[in-house]
Amino acid sequence: MYLYSLLLRGKHSHQFTSVRSLKYVRQTYTERFNDIKTKFNSITLPEKFKGTIVEKWTLYWKDLYTDYYEVFRETVTNAKNNPKKSFIYLMFCGFLVYCNKTNPTETSYRDAFLSASNELLLVSKPLRNPESDNHLIFIESCYNAGLIRSISFGIFSFMWIDDYDNAVALYKANCSYLQPQYITMYERIIDVGFLGRWWFIKNKMKDYDINPNDWPSEE
Repeated sequence: MYLYSLLLRGKHSHQFTSVRSLKYVRQTYTERFNDIKTKFNSITLPEKFKGTIVEKWTLYWKDLYTDYYEVFRETVTNAKNNPKKSFIYLMFCGFLVYCNKTNPTETSYRDAFLSASNELLLVSKPLRNPESDNHLIFIESCYNAGLIRSISFGIFSFMWIDDYDNAVALYKANCSYLQPQYITMYERIIDVGFLGRWWFIKNKMKDYDINPNDWPSEE
């Protein structure tokens, strides 16, 4: 019982310390914003600058800071009044930031393709999974033809197939009316990048060293 009471006391002490730390951080930032606001409001221009563009720019930055300060103050107040809701929003924003930081690039797709190709080369032709082999052969042919394109949406990316190489100067390749349409773009997507991975090529490489044709199904 004595040990349990010590653990319980330590737990409550840790929670109290965490709450006190959060309050201290909030109070510190609030004081800093108040100090900056006071300094902004105390700025006065000489008479020769009144009515000029200098005064307009000064008023603009004052109003801009005031708006941001009010947003910050309301955010802190709402977070204090609705801690659970604020925690969910904070976690969601943190997840979006993490997705943005781990959003794969076209270079990482090229690396994933080369890595998958090297792994497949270590397996003899009769033992390779035809689905994995054909997918990598198709990607390689698209790279050789210069048709691989990438598009990033900040938190995820697509790799897709174009009709022509960028160096092609044909009318069909440069006419804006003959470019790939957004409504049919899904037919051109060959991979989706999310959370630091390219998921299609990862799925295609599953059991890449097992040829299902060598294991006939039982009738």
